[in-house]
Amino acid sequence: MSKSMYKAKKYFINEDGNMVKIPTYKTNLTEIPVKEGHSEEKNLTLSHLAWHNSGITFYFKDDTNHLYPMSDIVFARYIESNPLSLGKVKMEFLQRGNVYSIGVVGND
Repeated sequence: MSKSMYKAKKYFINEDGNMVKIPTYKTNLTEIPVKEGHSEEKNLTLSHLAWHNSGITFYFKDDTNHLYPMSDIVFARYIESNPLSLGKVKMEFLQRGNVYSIGVVGND
């Protein structure tokens, strides 16, 4: 992948404790410093996704319902080496113009 992300020296959380993807100066944010080499283990569940000018952001919730954004580039790298399973689903085949996809029946 051509775009890279680098290790952060800080990140921001909002008043609800959720990590903020793009900090702005209009909101009340808390800056959290990150020590070099620091990482955390959390159980994360995909919550939702959002489209931005910079691509798709995947939002994950931890066990305390705090949200953490993950860029599409980073998530793509993750699923390339950690296969993601939807389990047993009832598929249908979809088309919009010249784009084809599968869908999961009942998830309209």
